[in-house]
Amino acid sequence: MQQAGREYYWHVHNHWIMYILMVISFGFFAFGAYKKIMMWKAMKPAGERFSDIPKRAFKMLMDVMFQKRVRTKFFPGFFHSIIFWSFMMLVLATAILTIEIDTPLEFFHGNIYLVVSFFADIAGALLIIGLCIAIYRRYVMKPKSLQSDWQNAYMLVLLLLLAVGGFVLEGMRIQFTHDQWAAYSPIGLAFSKAMGLIPSGAVPVVYPAIWWAHAAMTFALIASLPYTKFIHFLLIPA
Repeated sequence: MQQAGREYYWHVHNHWIMYILMVISFGFFAFGAYKKIMMWKAMKPAGERFSDIPKRAFKMLMDVMFQKRVRTKFFPGFFHSIIFWSFMMLVLATAILTIEIDTPLEFFHGNIYLVVSFFADIAGALLIIGLCIAIYRRYVMKPKSLQSDWQNAYMLVLLLLLAVGGFVLEGMRIQFTHDQWAAYSPIGLAFSKAMGLIPSGAVPVVYPAIWWAHAAMTFALIASLPYTKFIHFLLIPA
């Protein structure tokens, strides 16, 4: 019996270019992080940063893992938690795929593939819902407590494009490869119905174009993090 899995880099050629983009994006990230570290080093030490480690570790767990600080109000806490947990699930799924493709380890098949595919699909859907709620609250409801600038629009739109683009790619692959495991990717399966409108002859052009755009946006996200206030994704544990 064939094990569950899928083809990597379907219709995508010269994917080695992706690694060049990755190095460039990590370079921008490292430079931005270096500037931040130099700024912090110039500040006067608080003198108590290593005190009461157990209490601090517990506070970090509550603030980061359980989103305690943003859950003081139900509505913003709800969608912020959805965005955080969904994003982390998608990062984990991407890390698993990277290990499978770029290392000698081969484990992303069978039940592991089906479980990860299912939860990644659900996480992607929840991420879109959370982002749409955040956009509606910030730009339609416009509460006085929120101050918006280009960074908010940039990050919300970029994450939304990444999430939707991922489902478009998955839907195309499911539709045109007749993926027998599509039931374990329910959102991608739903997208695949719309992807059937694309002429099959155009798929070898359309799919890689969207794939490269998706990759470019991913590396843009990585490269830009240290230069925006959304570096708090990484700094909150500290």
